[in-house]
Amino acid sequence: MLAQSVNEDNALLIMENIIKLYCKKIEHGKKRQRVFHIIEKMGFDKFKSLCNAIMTYFIRFFDSFKGAYKMADKSTGVSITILLPAGRLPLDVMKATQDLAEKYNFGIYLSLSQNLRLINVPESEVKKIKEKLTALGADFKGPGKFPLPRICVGKPHCSLGMVDTEKLSRNILARFSKKEKTKAKFKIAISGCPVCCSWIKNTDISIAADSDGYTVYAGGKGGPKPRTAKKIKINATEDEVLDIVETLINFHDKKTKTKQRMYKLIDDPDFPFSAV
Repeated sequence: MLAQSVNEDNALLIMENIIKLYCKKIEHGKKRQRVFHIIEKMGFDKFKSLCNAIMTYFIRFFDSFKGAYKMADKSTGVSITILLPAGRLPLDVMKATQDLAEKYNFGIYLSLSQNLRLINVPESEVKKIKEKLTALGADFKGPGKFPLPRICVGKPHCSLGMVDTEKLSRNILARFSKKEKTKAKFKIAISGCPVCCSWIKNTDISIAADSDGYTVYAGGKGGPKPRTAKKIKINATEDEVLDIVETLINFHDKKTKTKQRMYKLIDDPDFPFSAV
């Protein structure tokens, strides 16, 4: 009876609130209060019955898709992401990847993060493929790894480029290569000029070269609700840039439990930089 009185939209809303309540992801939000209000009005027993009815509905709903999901998983395989510092793809890795793709019939995708993603890889062949590429020096995406900076091609390959972006990227990676675990989820971008081809103003930590040195930004993000990064330093030297990046990473590490975008910390009272 209770299930019949709940339409699909309300069911989704109530389930969202229930999940967030029990996962304790919202401590003091309006949605948490709304769930308590529902319990108070309905009584706990009726509320529990409603939850059970909705859960039964969703179990039946998702069961109808199980076969389709299994079929999709079986046909599409898995993905492997090869990390490419500064977007550079070594020729031996490129050749080996092509040979493996032809042998095991998987696809190759050049990702927006400037990495090489192998798609539709047969799961049974993942170990062999990784072993082959690892022997050539390839490294793979995984939890806790320091994010590779996304860069424009820079000087001397672009007429507008003012600095060697590959060199700066490698200096950043060298500075943090011994960092054992990096908490997710922040990204770094480098632009060789003020045109900002590498989307630096929509990135967590970003650096742009100009005629007076480097400008550093923090707190940008893309996605459905993009945010423009705040300018936190102008006319910086490369050494100052590396120090600023380290300060931001240490602050993010200190303030983050598991993962967090930098924009959520930009208004923290302890944030180490002011907008300029």
